[in-house]
Amino acid sequence: RWTGVPVSDGYWRMTLRLLETLGARFDESEHSLVIPADQRVRAAVVQPEPDLSSAFAVAALAAVGGRAEIEPFPDD
Repeated sequence: RWTGVPVSDGYWRMTLRLLETLGARFDESEHSLVIPADQRVRAAVVQPEPDLSSAFAVAALAAVGGRAEIEPFPDD
């Protein structure tokens, strides 16, 4: 149970989708998440969405210092 809004609703939703993809069951309400005990999730290889929230620091250094490369950088 928590109060307030998750810091990043997008990452929260992405995490819940990943749990569902792996077969986890949970009950979500406005301010709580209940995960029943004794679950088995599927083993899988997953490609999570990249976290590019810190890329601005590298871009700022490139603006001041000349050049920076971030590879592989997603197209979308």
